[in-house]
Amino acid sequence: MAERTNVALAVAEHTQPDCGVCRRSLLVGEQLRIYQDRERSVQVCELCRDRALQRGWEAIGPIDTPRLRVQPSGAVTDIVDRDALIDTLGTELPYLREQLGAATSALSEHTMAEDTVRAITDKLRCQERELERLRRDVREVDPVRLADDRRTLGSQANDLAALRATLGQREVLIERLQHARSAETDPVAMCRFALDAFNTSEHADRMARIARTLDDPTVTVIDQGPGIPRHVHIVLVWDIAWYEFDVKLDLGRGFASVHQLGNGGDPRALAPEQKLGNAQWRTSGLVLA
Repeated sequence: MAERTNVALAVAEHTQPDCGVCRRSLLVGEQLRIYQDRERSVQVCELCRDRALQRGWEAIGPIDTPRLRVQPSGAVTDIVDRDALIDTLGTELPYLREQLGAATSALSEHTMAEDTVRAITDKLRCQERELERLRRDVREVDPVRLADDRRTLGSQANDLAALRATLGQREVLIERLQHARSAETDPVAMCRFALDAFNTSEHADRMARIARTLDDPTVTVIDQGPGIPRHVHIVLVWDIAWYEFDVKLDLGRGFASVHQLGNGGDPRALAPEQKLGNAQWRTSGLVLA
């Protein structure tokens, strides 16, 4: 029976996960840097470095790439039936349909978010025109009407602030989705994310115990191509044993899962591409060669 672990990709392993300039949450794989303002140290994302320099902040630390954090094993939310997976991968047409559906879903997310932003922007413009009209009329009204208009102005200002906050949240969401989908087009980056997720899973501890007995294994990481979620296989091979794991990644949702696909005693049963050795075993975890 395959063992499965559900884990979560964290945006960053820092106590302050928000950019000190734009206040948005940092994205998975996004570089950040520490700057010093007059009173404190501030984390700044790579999109806001010029703005930080314009404020007179001084860079005091090296560029850092947040690492992934994997949630301990808990309730498994998305279990892939091994036999169904083998049948799906063995048939080209269902695989292509699955990829088309995933791409259509991602496009739908962007389209819905952009339509919402456009509607909010139009409403903002209407509110601003109404506020300007009230300001022009304020000098010409009687005290009673002036008090009513002031109350209206206050209400309009509150609505405007709420709309701007909603617009900002939508823009952050769109940016996060765009960044995540862009990162998912890079097979090397996805392999690194997969290795990072595996290293912080309970499977890594089990493989480490085996390595202490059988010595370091040959490690191969294989990206399975575009898809949401993205599948990356990791194969560890010793002279008398082998284990294969599947890592599922969805950077847009910020989640990953790791589960064992299979194992055996004779490495000759594996395909040549499963024994390429394009990654390395280290005591600190798996890394690309």
